[in-house]
Amino acid sequence: MTEPITRPSPLVRIETALEHLGDEHEPPPGWEDRVLAATAPRPQRWRAWFAAPVTALAAVLGLWLWSATRVVALALEVTTAPGGVVVRGAPSHDGRDGPRSAKVGEHLRVHVSGGRGRPIVWLYRDGSLVMRCPGEPTCGHADGDLDWQVDLIGEYEIVALDGGGPLPGLSGNYDSDVTAAREARYELRDWKITVR
Repeated sequence: MTEPITRPSPLVRIETALEHLGDEHEPPPGWEDRVLAATAPRPQRWRAWFAAPVTALAAVLGLWLWSATRVVALALEVTTAPGGVVVRGAPSHDGRDGPRSAKVGEHLRVHVSGGRGRPIVWLYRDGSLVMRCPGEPTCGHADGDLDWQVDLIGEYEIVALDGGGPLPGLSGNYDSDVTAAREARYELRDWKITVR
């Protein structure tokens, strides 16, 4: 005997048709992975190429600023030493911060240290220029050193200068020369000593 053919009910046929509706529009397998890979942020290699020089430049700038602040201030050291002439009397200085007086025949020793450039030393007697270093044969081997035997009585002014700009010409007068050096933005240290 043959079984009767059962046909699905119209409701079942509609449900089945709806289930497969749009199958032809279904994306291929693995489509989600491809979309995520295409929209993922790419590594920005230009940052590495940019960061290395910027870091190096920052290090150089930091080192330069650190070294610029480490400049030692200009210092002037004045001492006296006995010379060949023997003079009776008390010691020629008070022992504080260097001598304030000296005697004829003593050696006046000047040493300049610190600063940014080559130090300059000017020596005035009673307001008139007597010597400048570098430039005189009595200047020491190092810049800013002077060893000079005092041979005249008077008021001496020792001026140490440091700067980078052009220095105006010397007039030979203490007040004029110091004023011109200050206007040229030179750093100055001075010391006065009386020779008796």
